[in-house]
Amino acid sequence: MFSLTYTPAYDPYHAVFRCVTLLKATKNKCMAARTLRVADFFVCFPWVIKDLRAPRGLTDFTKRKNALLRQYQPTIYDALPDARLVFERMEPMQITAISAMLGAQLITREEGGVEKTCLHEQRVSQTTLAAAEDYISEHADLLAFLTEYLPQIGVFGADGIFARSGLGEHKYDVV
Repeated sequence: MFSLTYTPAYDPYHAVFRCVTLLKATKNKCMAARTLRVADFFVCFPWVIKDLRAPRGLTDFTKRKNALLRQYQPTIYDALPDARLVFERMEPMQITAISAMLGAQLITREEGGVEKTCLHEQRVSQTTLAAAEDYISEHADLLAFLTEYLPQIGVFGADGIFARSGLGEHKYDVV
């Protein structure tokens, strides 16, 4: 016997929508590629934010994180086997979504010290932008937290986004 279940985390089309939504919610419409992946994970599983450690100097981080945790409590159906494993399994869908968006010229990748992904809103369909606006207004607290605090966390190393979230490998980062 087998079971067939759906989760938006493993849907590349939904990953496109989540990326558009996250980039649209940021102030400058750009986000570091690693930070975008982690933020995308937290959009799918907001209760896992409990494991996110803040660097010193981010005021109100813990207060806002705890408010989100009260708002987004997992149900019995939301149990994850291991957050890091799910994050790793999401990577092919995230890569597919980013590749499709690059091919459609909805985003660009800026190279440099940190690879950034930037949204070109004028190239995104009005239907998608309207749906993203609706999602942003429905989940304003979550998206504000993710787009305000996560970009302030470093990208690489022991103080980077993978280390602070516990979602990815950071030992071999070139810092």
